[in-house]
Amino acid sequence: MSTIGTRTVRVPGALPTYDIRRPDAVRGQRPLFVLGSPMAASGFEQLVAHFGDRTAGSR
Repeated sequence: MSTIGTRTVRVPGALPTYDIRRPDAVRGQRPLFVLGSPMAASGFEQLVAHFGDRTAGSR
């Protein structure tokens, strides 16, 4: 099971929000970034679940 956190970044004219999923056991894998617009990060939950061995950020 991984730890999930949601974060936002305040910039002029926008408020980007993203999720970070961190695995319970770090295995030295590079982070995975999953980007898409205009869909929310929740649309990537099934895809990110296939990469449980690494930290994943989705937007």
